[in-house]
Amino acid sequence: GEDPAITGVVGANVAAMAAFDARSTLLVDADLDRCTLAGVLRVPVAPGLAEILRGQVDWAEAVVPTTVGRDRAMFVVPSGGGGP
Repeated sequence: GEDPAITGVVGANVAAMAAFDARSTLLVDADLDRCTLAGVLRVPVAPGLAEILRGQVDWAEAVVPTTVGRDRAMFVVPSGGGGP
């Protein structure tokens, strides 16, 4: 989308709806400049996708579980530290 904040909120809502439907959900923030999902879902920014791409961490280390509603889990890979 054109507005990263709106795109992040819409993506988080779609993933939350999938989690409410008892589906496994992995949401990946690929915008390395803005860290939108970390702000929307209140998860740590790093480690994330940037650190995975640099080879500093494995996927398993960057996945952050977050609670949706009372008892549903959604998994998020934040954008990370960014940079080259």
